[in-house]
Amino acid sequence: MLGTTPAAAWKESLASGVIPWLPANPARFVIGFLPVTRGRLRRNGLLFERIRHWADVLPAIAQPREALIVRYDPRNLAQLYVLDSHHHYHAIPYADIRRPPISLAELRHAHSILRKQAKVSINEEQLFAVHERQVEILKKAIRATKAARRRGEPRKQSAAAVPLSVSAIDFTKDPTPLPSEIWESSP
Repeated sequence: MLGTTPAAAWKESLASGVIPWLPANPARFVIGFLPVTRGRLRRNGLLFERIRHWADVLPAIAQPREALIVRYDPRNLAQLYVLDSHHHYHAIPYADIRRPPISLAELRHAHSILRKQAKVSINEEQLFAVHERQVEILKKAIRATKAARRRGEPRKQSAAAVPLSVSAIDFTKDPTPLPSEIWESSP
């Protein structure tokens, strides 16, 4: 719609003397772009993708079983954003704040692993245990890859080195001077 990249439009706007509009509340601006879903408040908190979230402000926002508008960052589910009746968003963290951040893709992957293991009832503990195992597998693979790369490095360097006994210069022939090396005496 701009006919150019956003960065170029921004620079053009600044060059013309027009000050672009900036959001009054940058955090709310970003939250507005996050995916939205509906959730229900339970007595023990807000359940999202089998993970329980809780904050002391939840009972003031809604009654149990009341529908809530919930926004979430798929890259980090450690915090949800719940809209109250005054149109303000409240950050709602995990109920167990010791849990590590997890993305929606990682959570769904852990869920699929548990389903393949024929787990009938999947809970938060199991999901985070599988996620932790996956993280450890990834760390071991990274360490193994780095170690293999380090072991292969001396071989690459030795293969790239030119042997000292071989020379491209034939010292038996007379050198041919370059035109810039020839000095002629001027008359």
